[in-house]
Amino acid sequence: MDGMTDVRSSVMAAVMTAAAFGSGCSLFEAGFDASVEVDATIDGNDPFYNECTQFDPNDSQDFRDNRDKIQEGRISNIRVEVTNVDSNDHAATFGLGQIDVRRLPEAGPVDDQNCIIDGGEWITSIARWDPVPLVQGESFDLELDPLVIDQLHELVFDQGAPLEVRVQGYADQGPVDFEFEVRFDLEFTARLL
Repeated sequence: MDGMTDVRSSVMAAVMTAAAFGSGCSLFEAGFDASVEVDATIDGNDPFYNECTQFDPNDSQDFRDNRDKIQEGRISNIRVEVTNVDSNDHAATFGLGQIDVRRLPEAGPVDDQNCIIDGGEWITSIARWDPVPLVQGESFDLELDPLVIDQLHELVFDQGAPLEVRVQGYADQGPVDFEFEVRFDLEFTARLL
């Protein structure tokens, strides 16, 4: 009877393996949720604000460890939090804006907003927000633009590329002087074997 049980177990394992591979599914895929935060400071006399920083999906250990095995992925959310406001030099009460991205250019000179000069084309307005309070502790989710978000997904998930991120917008009045954090939430599936 033990010999028959071993045969059945082996046959069952072979049938399950064949079914999994034959159907295009893998028993060896896993889903991941990760987030990467970047910080920047806006400081200017005008109500228009513009600042660049860098986002590298490889800052997430799950992304970095599975980068070559990612089957599909997406940015599920982008969230901004105002982390500090200089009360002596910040007159704005609310602001609106957008985020633009591009593949991180080779190192080069930067302009007054820390953007690399002559760094190539931007994917503009991947995410935007309507007027929100520019006060410390305020956080808000951005509206992702479905017309350009696939271009961002390609940069992040197909190329694993570090990005230059430009945050720009308008406040109700100047000067503006605040620090903020942008959090990119990632969802992806990786084939583990």
